[in-house]
Amino acid sequence: MPTSATLLRTLKSHCEEVGHFKLSPNAQLLASADNRDLRLRDVTTGGLVFATDAHGELIFNIAFSPDSKRIATVGSEGYARIWNTDSAQEQCALSVDGEPMLALAFSPDGKLLATASEVVRLWNPDTGLLLHTRLGPGDHNFLSPEAVWHRDEYPNEIGQVRFSPDGQTLVSTCHSTNTTRL
Repeated sequence: MPTSATLLRTLKSHCEEVGHFKLSPNAQLLASADNRDLRLRDVTTGGLVFATDAHGELIFNIAFSPDSKRIATVGSEGYARIWNTDSAQEQCALSVDGEPMLALAFSPDGKLLATASEVVRLWNPDTGLLLHTRLGPGDHNFLSPEAVWHRDEYPNEIGQVRFSPDGQTLVSTCHSTNTTRL
C-alpha cells in the first residue's frame, strides 16, 4: 500500500457546499451538486464540461449511466432529469407530481432508471416512460402533505436503490422503518 498520496488538483465550482459527487464509470468525468446546481468536470484537465441549475428544486442525488454518456439527478419537486454528458443537453425530465425523489440508480445495462421516494419506480431513461411502480415501506401510492417533512427527515422514504451486477435484482432501503427490500 502506498505511504503517500499526491494531490492532483483542487476544484472550486459551487457557491454553496457540495452535497453530492460522483465519478463517472469511465473515470473521465466528475459530477458535483450543491443544493441547486449540477457541475460536470473533466477529471484530467479540471475543466468545466457543463453546469446547469435544477430548475429551482433541491438536488437530492446524482447517478451516471454505466457507459458514462448520461447523468441523472433527482430532487425535491418530484423530477428526475437526465442529461447527455457529451452535448450537455437535457434528454428528458421524469415527473411524479411534486413527490420528492431521494435516490436513483441506472441498471448495469443502462436500459432502466430506478427512482425512489416512498415508492420505487422503474423508467425507460431513453423515452421517459414509466414502466413499473413498486410500493415502498410505507405502502402508500402517494405522499400525504403531513408526510413530506417530519422531524427533519422524510418518513418512510427510500434513501437508497441499487441494482445487482446482473441487473436482475433491485435493492431498496428505508432507514426510518429499518427495512431493506429486494
